[in-house]
Amino acid sequence: MRYRLENKGLKKNSHCRKIFLIVSFLLFYIGLRGQDIPSPMVPPRLVNDFIGLLSPEQINLLEKDLIAYNDTTSTQIAVVIVKSLNGMDANYFAYKIGETWQVGQKGFNNGVVFLVKPKTPESRGQVAISVGYGLEGVLTDALSKRIIEQEIIPYFRNNQYFEGIQAGVKSIMMACRGQYKPKPKKNSDFEGSPWFALGILAFFFFSFVFSLLQSRRRRHTIGSKNYSDIPFWMLWGSMLGSGGSKGSSWGNFSSGSGSFGGFGGGSFGGGGASGSW
Repeated sequence: MRYRLENKGLKKNSHCRKIFLIVSFLLFYIGLRGQDIPSPMVPPRLVNDFIGLLSPEQINLLEKDLIAYNDTTSTQIAVVIVKSLNGMDANYFAYKIGETWQVGQKGFNNGVVFLVKPKTPESRGQVAISVGYGLEGVLTDALSKRIIEQEIIPYFRNNQYFEGIQAGVKSIMMACRGQYKPKPKKNSDFEGSPWFALGILAFFFFSFVFSLLQSRRRRHTIGSKNYSDIPFWMLWGSMLGSGGSKGSSWGNFSSGSGSFGGFGGGSFGGGGASGSW
């Protein structure tokens, strides 16, 4: 009986020791991961290019726009360019930067991290947008994904990194103000099929026939516009054309303090999106 109790106690101690080792390993691993996140540049900047991807002129141009936007709206957009993600997911890497650096204002949590890991012969390019708690309602995950796919990656595929970053920054600014309108997605499978083309031809054929029949029965009304005189296909085209989209601009933020005072203590919840090329 005594032997059984002692044996049971040894098994319990061994089990506790295993749990302790696992917890210690996880804490140690998390600590190492924390060291993989770069520290913000000194003096503080909103454009943190750790690999020299951009020229000084390009950095200054982006920095000026971002500082002006920060001064105008208090929203902080940090552009971070790194050589490697150190084995981490792009979303998590961007989130950890935002949370560790505390991008955004305390209490408002209005920070955005725009992360870029350029493409190399050994690895794919990665881009991520991580959003603070306070902006998740306007810069949603879906909208972040559309900005990455439609505005940023097309430039990055052509090695136009400055143009892609600039387009992404402008789109993020517009989204934060509720003004960004993503381009409609095209259903290439449907539009590229022969049935789609036949359907278009059939539509115009029947429209033409209908307009001929209509013209034979048209009635001339003196002193008033009679829409029966207008061929159906022209009337249809005019209705489609009247719904054209209005141009919009994200606006220029030409004023600013000229220097960035540092991040304000914002918090991140993991919202955002990522993409690769």
